[in-house]
Amino acid sequence: MKLLNTMNEAIAARKAKMISTTADTSRKVISTTASAAKHVAYRIRRFVIRTLLVVGTIILVAFAMLITIGIVFPPSPASIARMEDARADRAERREDTKRVRVGGHKRGGAVQVDGYWGKDGTYVKPYTRSAPTN
Repeated sequence: MKLLNTMNEAIAARKAKMISTTADTSRKVISTTASAAKHVAYRIRRFVIRTLLVVGTIILVAFAMLITIGIVFPPSPASIARMEDARADRAERREDTKRVRVGGHKRGGAVQVDGYWGKDGTYVKPYTRSAPTN
């Protein structure tokens, strides 16, 4: 009978150990599952935020292009007139710069030349130089 009691105690101890191990394992599984769920939720949030940022950037760039082209906010007639005046002024300045300045004077007109000493020691009197003819 003593042997039977010892076997029953051993079996009871083993069952208690198994129940305790099962409970620990269940807690670990539950905490691992919760941790995994938190990680998945974090990854989904990060994906959604990145996607929204990319889509928002694309929309802003497209809107800026439409504004630049003049589709969204077309220029007013007054601003078009100012742009045309500015273009005409720039064209005028380009024409002026085509006449190259030589010695501080515009090319194309008569130039007053001061007297000077040449390399050979001769003195050249002041004179008016006329425009070259092509």
